[in-house]
Amino acid sequence: MPTLGETGSECHPIGFGCYRVSDDNTTHADALGLYLERGGNLIDTSANYMDGESETLVGRMLRFHDRGKVILVTKGGYIQGRNMTLAQERQFPEVVQYGPGIWHSIHPEFLETQVRLSSERLQADYLDVYLLHNPEYYLEVPPAGHDEFYRRIREAFRFLESQVAAGKIRWYGVSSNNYPTPASDPHHTSVARTLAAAAEVSANHHFRVVQLPVNLYESGGALEPNNDGKTVLEFCRAKGLGVLANRPLNAYHQNRLVRLADFQPPGSKPPGPDELRAVLRPLAEHEQKLQRDLGAELMGPGIAASLLDIVPRILSVSQWEQAAGPY
Repeated sequence: MPTLGETGSECHPIGFGCYRVSDDNTTHADALGLYLERGGNLIDTSANYMDGESETLVGRMLRFHDRGKVILVTKGGYIQGRNMTLAQERQFPEVVQYGPGIWHSIHPEFLETQVRLSSERLQADYLDVYLLHNPEYYLEVPPAGHDEFYRRIREAFRFLESQVAAGKIRWYGVSSNNYPTPASDPHHTSVARTLAAAAEVSANHHFRVVQLPVNLYESGGALEPNNDGKTVLEFCRAKGLGVLANRPLNAYHQNRLVRLADFQPPGSKPPGPDELRAVLRPLAEHEQKLQRDLGAELMGPGIAASLLDIVPRILSVSQWEQAAGPY
């Protein structure tokens, strides 16, 4: 197996991404177990995935496997769900309030809680790789400046070096969706400047891993010369940085999510209107019975009628997840 940059860790070329993985889903647990049994050893999760439930499942499953053979990657930075409650109670410094219900921070005070809580959920004495999770949110909220952005990166790295010294993590890095963008983009994040920030912290820093989207539509990491005249992949190879690719099977293109792989078996077709109506008929009849028994009108058109309206307009699994929620 190839090594993950200069970390020295042998890394399977296909990792197990845990974006939608949840602790209460036996299919997810079975899939992760099968991945590990077949020789996979790279698990990529985050404190933000399923509000921590992703890490909880990974921690539970790793009790049955050789931890020393697994490269465990997790991330911190998002403030949503349980982290939102924590942030409102603690009022951490340098919080970016990106939108309702979604804040972000890479301040050391916040990261200290994230490394600790992630380690507890993962039941891990140490984390192989800890990534700052999409710190570019700072660049999305005016007034935003790149000098201040990289100062915050540097101070986050200073904290992560202390975690390396304490034996809590081995390596650290950044996961950024904006690494592949042109250098002229005001929201661009630079691997070269990120590396320079680490070098300012320590000549023997442990910044060794970056993550970015790489797929058929988002090809900037391989084609855009945005780091001292080199692409991200060229620059990382020259500097010994390991590269993790996210979004390999879907992409953001023209302000919409494009799925590059389908869950449906080859040759199968989605249900037509008549088939969908037949599937939903028992639900519609049950709603009508409840209406008669309760002697009250339903609020709105009812679930069956709503699904008849919504389902034909769903173009991808991700759109369904947005419409129906993760559960």
